[in-house]
Amino acid sequence: MAGQSAKRIAKEAAKYTSIYLYIMISCILIHFISKGLYNPSKLLGRTGFGFAVISTIYLFTYSSIKSRLEVGVGYSMYQDVYILNSLVAILSIISSYFWYIFLLIPIYIIYKIGKIIINWVFTPEPGIYPACSKTIPVNHKHPLYIS
Repeated sequence: MAGQSAKRIAKEAAKYTSIYLYIMISCILIHFISKGLYNPSKLLGRTGFGFAVISTIYLFTYSSIKSRLEVGVGYSMYQDVYILNSLVAILSIISSYFWYIFLLIPIYIIYKIGKIIINWVFTPEPGIYPACSKTIPVNHKHPLYIS
């Protein structure tokens, strides 16, 4: 049984890894063709820096997703960054203002850390109750506890 599970994980990893690779290559090529080949002199300026940022984020998230798929564990946070990077790569062709989408990443991190801190601060401490030695039933509905 364990061999079948490992084979299934390897098969799914190979399938999804190739899908993520095709998406990465196509988005990088679309971004490079539209930005770099349209005006090659700008590749040394902001356009080249943007291309380097997009490529670096793609390589980091793709390698992280690939390694997580091979092990068979969750990769949703890397997938979120991968999707945001794909949106920026395609939409930044239309306008440079779409680079502000990357601000969602630190906002999301601050949200997650804040949620952890708030849950930690407002979690009530377990109650410390004195040990009761005996009960005196005055009324069967409302017993009286004496220590």
